[in-house]
Amino acid sequence: LRSQRNKSDAVKQSVKIFHQEVYEKGYVAPLNELPEHYREEIVQSPFKHYFCWRSVFKAGSVSTPSRLVVDPTVSSFNDIFAKGTNCLTSLFAITLSWRSHPYIFTSDISKMFNSVKLDPSMYKYSLYLFSENLQPDEPVEVWVNLTLMYGLVCAANQSTHALRELASKMKHKFPLAHDVIMKTTYMDDSSGGSNDREIFDRMVKEMIDLLPHAGFKLKVMTLSREAPSEKASEDGISTTFAGYKWPPESDVLMLNTGETNFKSKAKRYQEA
Repeated sequence: LRSQRNKSDAVKQSVKIFHQEVYEKGYVAPLNELPEHYREEIVQSPFKHYFCWRSVFKAGSVSTPSRLVVDPTVSSFNDIFAKGTNCLTSLFAITLSWRSHPYIFTSDISKMFNSVKLDPSMYKYSLYLFSENLQPDEPVEVWVNLTLMYGLVCAANQSTHALRELASKMKHKFPLAHDVIMKTTYMDDSSGGSNDREIFDRMVKEMIDLLPHAGFKLKVMTLSREAPSEKASEDGISTTFAGYKWPPESDVLMLNTGETNFKSKAKRYQEA
């Protein structure tokens, strides 16, 4: 928190906007706003864990250019978590499947990690410090992460498991969306396609209808032969998929070249 208070006004403003957004969505809350029995459990706990956090900027992200990321390595919190086996689908296999159809889509799940709620008994291990305007002379408040957070070594597998559990339990009602989630979804990015337009339209509708059953929500969906949403595109022409550049109207796949940054990763974090 001390280091973030010394950032530029532009960085502080970006962090405050993101923090306010996750607060309004119920992903975090100040300790004094929790129900009394939860507050008492946290205050009286003989052991509490506070996350250190930093602001991270994602170049090329239209909807969420900056976000608050916890850093469990500072407290060695990640050392006690089981990461689990890599259950992510191969990006190469996903791309091959996706390009084999004339009708295709890509979609992005909005704040996937934050959509997985923590058991309240875990709140005492998920605390962090924040102040309203990130000014050095402001009082510090204790806040609580109510959901999974970016930076936890177990978060990717836990959120992916939750998504696949939803698909499995609702397979009888959403069979096409089930196959998309189980076979062609990588983290919060899904893709799918069909050779038949009618089946394709049903697939898209099932993806939109399925996710809210477990609290997930699509941030944006992009369809081939249509212009991308402003949430998915900086230029109104192209978006990205599996590291490639994809203009959906012309439906061609290109290398995604960007500005080269020769500074070390540590230096970039310091400047962010």
